Amino acid sequence: MTDERMALIELVEKQADGDLVREMLAFAAERIMEAEVEVRTGATKGARTPMREVQRNGYRDRDWDTRAGRIALEIPKLRKLLPKLPRTTPHRREGARGDDPGSLCSRHLDALGR
Repeated sequence: MTDERMALIELVEKQADGDLVREMLAFAAERIMEAEVEVRTGATKGARTPMREVQRNGYRDRDWDTRAGRIALEIPKLRKLLPKLPRTTPHRREGARGDDPGSLCSRHLDALGR
């Protein structure tokens, strides 16, 4: 384990390979975050499922400081979905009195009833 760690540190210390190591770390971190989000949402990115309880809600930018240098990450944001309530009656526009959908409010009419 320490030999592997020392080899990684030596790779990071070389400037030309530092970019490669940062790119590899960024790629691995993005893949791990995507896998975690897929587990939480129950669906892959762009897929629709009826049993979904969590939905993606964009990304937030975050810098990750490592021995290889600073890595810019896009961390997925999630939000809980509200339960869908069944509709018992179709929605209709109610009038001014509430009982008749075609009633008019008298204060919106002029003297001629328009």
